[in-house]
Amino acid sequence: MLTSGLSGLFDVLGAAQDLSFANFRSRASLAHRSTFQVEALRADATVANEFTGAVTISVLSGPGAISGTLTQNAVFGSATFSGISFDTPGTYILTATASGLNDGNSPGILITLLPTLTELVMPQYIGSKTIAGGNTNRTPLSACLQFDNLEPNQVYKLDLGIGLTSDAATVLGAGNAWNGTAFSGSTVNNAFTTDANGSSGPVWVFMEATGNGTRFGGGQVHNLRIKYAKQALSFPANPNFVTSATFTSLDIAPTALTGATSDDGAYLTGSGPICIGGRYVLAFDNVAGTGAPLSVNMTRQAIATHSTSPTDNLVNHPASVRAILGLIAPSTIGDYALVIPIGANSPNGVRRIELRDAQNNFVSAITDADGIWPAGANTTSNTRRSVVSLSPADGALAPDADSDGICDDDDNCVDDANPGQEDGDSDGVGDACDVCPSLANAEPGDACDDGFSTTVLDVIGAGPTCGCAGTPCSTDIDFVYQADGTDDLFWELRQQGSNILVQNGGGSLVGTGTQGTCLPDGDFYLVVTDAGGDGIVGGGYILKINSAQRLIDNRYDEFGHGGFTSGATSQIAGGEGFTLPIGTDRLITASCDRHDWRTICTPEYVVANGNPLVTAQYGVTNNTSGYQMWWYNPNGGYSFKRIQYHSTTNGLAASATRACHFRINAWATSWSMATSTT
Repeated sequence: MLTSGLSGLFDVLGAAQDLSFANFRSRASLAHRSTFQVEALRADATVANEFTGAVTISVLSGPGAISGTLTQNAVFGSATFSGISFDTPGTYILTATASGLNDGNSPGILITLLPTLTELVMPQYIGSKTIAGGNTNRTPLSACLQFDNLEPNQVYKLDLGIGLTSDAATVLGAGNAWNGTAFSGSTVNNAFTTDANGSSGPVWVFMEATGNGTRFGGGQVHNLRIKYAKQALSFPANPNFVTSATFTSLDIAPTALTGATSDDGAYLTGSGPICIGGRYVLAFDNVAGTGAPLSVNMTRQAIATHSTSPTDNLVNHPASVRAILGLIAPSTIGDYALVIPIGANSPNGVRRIELRDAQNNFVSAITDADGIWPAGANTTSNTRRSVVSLSPADGALAPDADSDGICDDDDNCVDDANPGQEDGDSDGVGDACDVCPSLANAEPGDACDDGFSTTVLDVIGAGPTCGCAGTPCSTDIDFVYQADGTDDLFWELRQQGSNILVQNGGGSLVGTGTQGTCLPDGDFYLVVTDAGGDGIVGGGYILKINSAQRLIDNRYDEFGHGGFTSGATSQIAGGEGFTLPIGTDRLITASCDRHDWRTICTPEYVVANGNPLVTAQYGVTNNTSGYQMWWYNPNGGYSFKRIQYHSTTNGLAASATRACHFRINAWATSWSMATSTT
């Protein structure tokens, strides 16, 4: 007889239910072969290890098709797809299907165009080796390249070689690459970082011929071979690119490598200020600098450009060339040496030397129309291994006006020596020539803010202290508004003549209110703007001194007169305004705020109070002394000024106050103010 028993605890797992993509990239190029997984998941999102069914992928959305093995059997619940490629750039979403499971969709993947190489600068010629099996004539060459359609914001490395044009595209070639400190091997780590679009921008590569037994002989034709990879990954087996541009080795060995003269070469040397060190010189056979340059090389820089001693690498060069390439005295930073063709390969000689920077930007150039330079350097009739040298008399490759070692195009003080380029306020102007060295992008006369609400027209004072000071206000001003509350209302007080903004205000104004400000003595005008372009419906404004003396009255009154009732801007015509301080001259009370003036039958007079100084001129300068009165529309349009002299009869008996009376009639709209009038 058996007794009952209990099993240990165990889980009953659910069956596979859904498909899900794993390790799926968000971006790749057409050249990339994607690898990813599609997993079978249970309801709790764990992988159903027991699932071994077939999984098929296809395009759910996207501009093209995919290829490769599109159906894979799952192993332990996961189907791996590798070598999947896309035929058209664009954004794709893939879908995965399997019998009995819910479909799964991938995240989006952006497929970019195939990576491309642009050959920005490629030389036509380089220097040959010394003997059939060795090379102590090493002459560097430079080329500028640009890579596009790579992964964005990634660091890339390069593997570089010089191949014969007869080599298969799978051959990297030979030569040593400059790795930042030496010519050594073929790898350049951290060669460039791509931008957000996957572009490297201009990349200069710097190489030298080696002593390879079958390469770099006189007359041999070469091209560059290039591999690239993200810094953390391995290079591909074969070059990604082989340049279409080719360059020929010129025979510069002490003893000719070939019996032919058509492959012979010579040297061209020159110098520039130390500020051009580490930049690139290009020699052209035409003044315009069109086509491929004859030769390209880096100017002498502070870091030695050869991996071993000059005696080992450069002994067979002429002494002056050896000094430049090996950083040996008397050569200095900024010198350069190029290998150039002679004879039939160079009927024009060298007619242009061009300087470019690390971004391949043009810096400067010197030219000669016939290849025979002003100081006597003849580049049209060189013999093999001869050295022709350009001198400062042939032109300055890059000016350095203050001789501080910084080229003028980079110098933040062109005329004041400052080799350290000190710029305390980081405004791009060096301290040595900055009038205000502690204020960024400022100089005397510029607007500023002194921090005081009681000053206006704040400006920078004289250097080098360049303090900020304003003009103290002398008069408190009120802007009184009757706003409609429909559209924002703004006001500005500007200085007459300069139109400089002195004070401003406004905003979402509703109903009647006041905004206060202040002004110094001077001439100013007011501009009021309505954001809706229809004025202040049923409203207006006053600009007055706090004492209630009105400067501009543009109210809308109970009789329907006045107001800023249409348009976007209210401003007196001609940018005219008022002068502070305001004097005591004004209309008498009986002449103020009237709208019922009589202009026919018996016209009425608008009367101003008498000014004692003007009254005193009665009987003395009657033809040149008197009063002027101004009628204007605050919203623009008419602006009429009329002069009354003591000698003007104006329908009144002669008296010291007759000129204070202005009779309303059909006045002309033109007027002039006589000089020397009171």
